[in-house]
This record gives sequence, structure tokens and C-alpha cells, in this order.
Amino acid sequence: MRIIAAATCWILLIANSGFGHAWQGYGPTDITVNNCYFHTAEPYYSVLCTSDSLLIDDDMGWHAYSYSDLSIWDAYHLNADTLIVVLGDSSWSDGIWAFNRQIGQFEILEWCFIPHFVMYSPAYATYYVGFGYGLMKSTDGISWDTIEYFDWIDCVSMACFGNHIVVSGGGQIFYSDDGITWNNAIGPPIISDMVFLDNGMLYGIFPDNSYSSGLWSSEDYGMTWNVEFWDLQMTSVGKDSDNTLFVGWHDPVTRSEGIAIWVPELEDLTFINEGLPERSINKIKTNHLVDCPSVICCTENGVFYVTAYLYPPIVSADRVNSTTGRLTWNIIPGAATYDFYRHTSPYFSAAETPWLTVSELPPELEFTCGIGDENTNYYFLEIACDSENQESHESNIVGEFDFAWDAPISTK
Repeated sequence: MRIIAAATCWILLIANSGFGHAWQGYGPTDITVNNCYFHTAEPYYSVLCTSDSLLIDDDMGWHAYSYSDLSIWDAYHLNADTLIVVLGDSSWSDGIWAFNRQIGQFEILEWCFIPHFVMYSPAYATYYVGFGYGLMKSTDGISWDTIEYFDWIDCVSMACFGNHIVVSGGGQIFYSDDGITWNNAIGPPIISDMVFLDNGMLYGIFPDNSYSSGLWSSEDYGMTWNVEFWDLQMTSVGKDSDNTLFVGWHDPVTRSEGIAIWVPELEDLTFINEGLPERSINKIKTNHLVDCPSVICCTENGVFYVTAYLYPPIVSADRVNSTTGRLTWNIIPGAATYDFYRHTSPYFSAAETPWLTVSELPPELEFTCGIGDENTNYYFLEIACDSENQESHESNIVGEFDFAWDAPISTK
């Protein structure tokens, strides 16, 4: 005698298919913008760091301030009226400067040759500046000291996550979990730009045209690294307020140029270049002054931003009860509806007509088809659609799989 029972297994498969975007200009055009900064407390204002000046908009229009027409590379607020800026073009004026917005004047704080960035660590209440020959720090933003561990190292990028700090420079990567003791990563890639996602994953750009160029990641705060994908001429990595990851290129290489969204879970690269006037990307940022996800491109010819963009959702499947399953997914900025496709084969692409279209939130869908039926198994994928019926790439494929097994009768 045999007992036949139905069991439902939930499986996930990776599949992979592109749209226009409402890119808008931000600030003056025909300027090279290296970086940008947004002050998110009163008084609110925006800062563009350009190749020859500091541009500030405080709702009274844009105003340019320059010191000997030198490049501004980064900025961060010191107080309501004062910015810390790093400027210079390998000149005698290279260094860390204070800029007073009220009087429109620069004042030197510390000389340092070829400065790259200024960053603030909330965990240690400390400012950091990386430059051509080391790393400096300050607790008040006025008095600066060099960190001896980095003497003669060209510190080009830094990322912070809680008490974790990662610095790249001189072809090396350094990490610390106390802000005092530093360690060298073993066999690290050369990284020129880095960003932490909210889950603690660190992503970095290996620039230029080498066999190792591309996007890399670290899941242990910079200690070890793995490649996400290979590509050339990449310059920037950034995220929006929804923790979406973006990567940028300065010069076009084969099909790769401009800006794209990388979905690590799906290994999907979605380019969002349509409508972007300039695709030579210097820096990718987000504007925390707006109340929706946004991405900003600092380019060779101005700054451009977009608040709606499509990329493939990540779908999960689980069981509600013995007769009902449930699909859940992440909300995509700019999506008006989500089309679901269903098939009895685990490997399929979207058909012409969706099985079901969902427009209401929260992002979940219950279903009963196929559950408990060992002869019919259903698999699902999802596509996000905007109000103009433009579609994202396909999501991963999830499904329910029913099977029967024989259970021998016990002879005991």
C-alpha cells in the first residue's frame, strides 16, 4: 500500500528583457560639474562643485563663487552659514577651505595637495579629507590633522557605514571599525568611487581600461572583494533614497555609456539613458531635498535628474495556507502597474497578454492556481510598467512545484 501526499515547493529562477525617462536639467548648463551637495536642514540650499566655481542655489537663484577659477571637488556643511570645500588643480592654493555663504568668501583652513573628497562620519563626529599624499581628519572642521597611517598615499575615495570606514588609495583598500586602527584589505581591486547600501553591502568602481575594470562589491566592510560585472571606463557608483544602486560611465564603451541601474539579486543592468542630454558621468548622487526617490548625474555639461525610472522587480513567493500562495515584490519608482505572466514551464518569457495586472498597493498578490495539484505547476514573472506603458526588464521567475511521494507503511 502507498500513501500519496502533495507537497508544494517554492522555487526561484533568474530570467531576464527596455523605455524613456523624464530627465530634467538642474542649474546652469554648459558647465563641468564634479560633484554636488544638498543641505537638508534649514536653511535649505543646493551646491554644485564645478571645474571653476562653487554654485549655490538657496531659492534666490543660482550664484557662482570662485577662487582663482580653481576646480571645486567636494563640499559639506560646517554650520548653517559655512561650507567646507576642497579645491585645487595641483596648484599652490590646493587645500581645505571654508566658504561663508553670507559674505561669499573663501578662507583657507589647511593646505593639502590634490584634494579629492570631504566626508563626515556621524559615528565618530569627525570630518575627513582625502588628498594626493594622505588622509586628514578634524572634529571641529577648523583644525586638521594628518593620519600618519596614510602618509604618502593618494586617498581618492571613502565610504562610511555606522562605525565602519573604508578608504581607497594608492591601489590599496584600508578598513577600520573603530576609526583608529586601520587594516589593509588582501588583494583588493583598485577602487575610485564607493558607496554603502543600507544593508551594509559596499560597492566600488574599478576605473579605466584594464582586465579588472568594472563594478566590485564587499560584504565584509572592505576586507574582501568580489566582482559584480566587468566593464570599461566606469566612473561612479551611487544610490537613491530607496537603496537602488546606480553605476555610471564617463566615455562610451561598446554598449555601455551614461547611467544604469544594477540589481545585484538578478544580475540585471538596466540603462536609463533615454532623454539624458549628456552621458559623460562624473558623479552620481541623490537629492534628499525632494520627498521621492531621485537620481542626479553630475556631467561634463551640467547636472540632470530624474525621479521616475523602471527596473525589474524582485519577486518572492510563499505559502498562505494549504490552498493559497502569495507573490510579493518591491515597489519600483515610476511604475503605475505591475504585469504578471504565468506559465507551466519554469523557463519562459513574457507573453503578449499578461495573466494579471496589479495597480494597487501593498505589493502582494494571492493566488490559488496549481497549489496541491501534482500534475500542474505554475511559475510567475513580473514586469513593471509606467503610465505610458513602457516596461522594465523581466523580474526573476518564482513558482510553486507540487510533487507526490510514496510513504511505506510501517511494519512495527
